[in-house]
Amino acid sequence: MGTPGSASGLGKRTGGNAGTAPQADSTTHPRQAVQRAIVAADLALARLQMGSPEAASDVLHQCIDVAGATRARVPTARIAEVRRRLQPWRSEGFVGDIDDHLREAMLAL
Repeated sequence: MGTPGSASGLGKRTGGNAGTAPQADSTTHPRQAVQRAIVAADLALARLQMGSPEAASDVLHQCIDVAGATRARVPTARIAEVRRRLQPWRSEGFVGDIDDHLREAMLAL
């Protein structure tokens, strides 16, 4: 695990690569999970700004999972910001998947 504020320890949703956020689980302290979700949302925004909207959406899925599990306000606001910035790709399937995931997470609350 890296130092506080570093992105190490973040695993990819489908493969465990560094650079995306892990799922929240019962062994993660809620505060740590919230911090990871915040970092993940920032990482998604950075990927989007670098011109990788699909990579941003992959990270955002993890952030949605953590924010849904913790019901944290700050990650939720950051998710909304990234989703707004994904608007130019709204017709792409990966954005539709994000929207579906957000609806599912909201229904779980």
